[in-house]
Amino acid sequence: MSGSAWWRGQRGEWYVVVQFVLFALIAAGQTTWHGWPARAFPDSCLTSVAAGVLLIGGASLAIAGARKHGSGLTALPYPAEGATLLDIAPYRMARTLVPFVH
Repeated sequence: MSGSAWWRGQRGEWYVVVQFVLFALIAAGQTTWHGWPARAFPDSCLTSVAAGVLLIGGASLAIAGARKHGSGLTALPYPAEGATLLDIAPYRMARTLVPFVH
C-alpha cells in the first residue's frame, strides 16, 4: 500500500471525504423540513445537566485516546502499515464495554 496515491482510496480516504461533506451538509442544512413540524428540544435542568455530563465524558475519552495514540493517530478507517493495536487506557475501556470489538 505504500507509495500509492491518496485519491485511489486504498486505506479508506474517500470515507473521510464523504464524512466531511456530510458534516458540512448537517451544519449548513435546514433546521426543519418544509411541511414537517418543528421538534422542540426538551428544555429542563436535568436534560441540560445530563447533556453536559455526556459531552464532557465523551470529550475526555476522545482526548485521552488521542493522547495515548500519539503520532499513530489517523482519520482513516484502516490502520497504517506497521501499526499496533492499542489495548491501554481508553481503548481497553471501549473493548470491555463493547464485547464484539474484540
